Amino acid sequence: FSIHDMMITLDFRYKNPAKLDFILNSLISILMPCKNAEVFLEDCISSIIAQTYLNWELVIVDYHSTDNSKKIIERFVKKDQRIKLFDNT
Repeated sequence: FSIHDMMITLDFRYKNPAKLDFILNSLISILMPCKNAEVFLEDCISSIIAQTYLNWELVIVDYHSTDNSKKIIERFVKKDQRIKLFDNT
């Protein structure tokens, strides 16, 4: 199920162009809890960045990671302003 498929589905449901535009341009907030996830973290964040929909924010909450998770997240935070880190330590 891709963004393109979603747009086609929404186009059939919402004939009002303003309503469709609002839905397709709304900010999507993604909340990702993290604890010692360095093995998966880079692939996970990269897959979010690779989405075709661009109006999103990624809020990552790090829960006392003892591995390199925080360093990996901080690297992405520096590259993309849509990514935010909350350090719950």
